[in-house]
Amino acid sequence: MPSLLPIEGLASLGTTLSASLAPVAVVIGLPVLKTLLLISSILSLIIGSLLGLAQIRIKRLLAYSTISHIGFLLLALAINTEQSIDSFLFYLIQYTITNLNVFLIILALTYITYASNHSSYYSTQAGLGLVDLKVNTGSLP
Repeated sequence: MPSLLPIEGLASLGTTLSASLAPVAVVIGLPVLKTLLLISSILSLIIGSLLGLAQIRIKRLLAYSTISHIGFLLLALAINTEQSIDSFLFYLIQYTITNLNVFLIILALTYITYASNHSSYYSTQAGLGLVDLKVNTGSLP
């Protein structure tokens, strides 16, 4: 029975990571790229979920959530069927739009909170027409 992953093919890849995953791919019977995508997907899901639990800042939580969601996208790519590619494209578009909206909402809430905390400054400068010129953007989170 011919080997699914010849040793000569491994030497041409030239990376330590793929060389270390080669025995796993041979044992499982999967090609190296599929195995690499599956392992990356699992690691992304685990790392994004576990590190996201420890976050207290919402922006960092959303960043780790993105890492976790990349695991789902890699999983769809690893399956490599017509239905998984359709799901990949739908999920990518849907997640991009949703995540962009959430970040814009957080940015708007941060601006509203900042403006309400500094309302006395804006009310004293309102008659001078300097409100737009004197906004201190350096202290925004």
